[in-house]
Amino acid sequence: MERPSEALEHRTVRLVRWRTGDAEWAFDLVTQALDHLRPYMPWADGYSAEQNLAFLRSCEQDWDAGTSFQYSVHHQGHPVGSCGLLRRPETETGVMEIGYWLHPDHTGKGLATDSARLLVTAAFALSDVGAVEIVHDEGNHASGAVPRRLNFTRIGTRRSLPPLPPADSGTEVIWSLTRQQAAG
Repeated sequence: MERPSEALEHRTVRLVRWRTGDAEWAFDLVTQALDHLRPYMPWADGYSAEQNLAFLRSCEQDWDAGTSFQYSVHHQGHPVGSCGLLRRPETETGVMEIGYWLHPDHTGKGLATDSARLLVTAAFALSDVGAVEIVHDEGNHASGAVPRRLNFTRIGTRRSLPPLPPADSGTEVIWSLTRQQAAG
């Protein structure tokens, strides 16, 4: 089965595959960003060291299964967030979804856009991927700026599925970029 590279780089961003050995600093990174993450990430409320380790274990299992490719985001040699490519069961075959978050001290610098750009390239390097999607809450304008910058097309909205985090509007916006659009 094809898999993307375990490390990806673009400009000042380096993405590195999550491993269980990253547990200590990964937990520190998330807990330092919890106030920023809680409004839009349902998993952030009550985040624990056990959840952190379970996430990292699932990252390794999903990588091996080819269903998800999760990375830590590094800037100037320091971890600043997380991103990944996911194959969602409810999404049609050949489509992968990009997800991302950054520590609040590192937002507004283009790091999420550069991370997503790397993930788009990695996704289209896989022969079975024909489109990449970004899905975000309608009220999360910062997340919505990323697909706009990368020339994704807004293809619609859908109702958010539970569990809903506190700031969730109840509506998700879906953006898509096809292999053909990316090549053009």
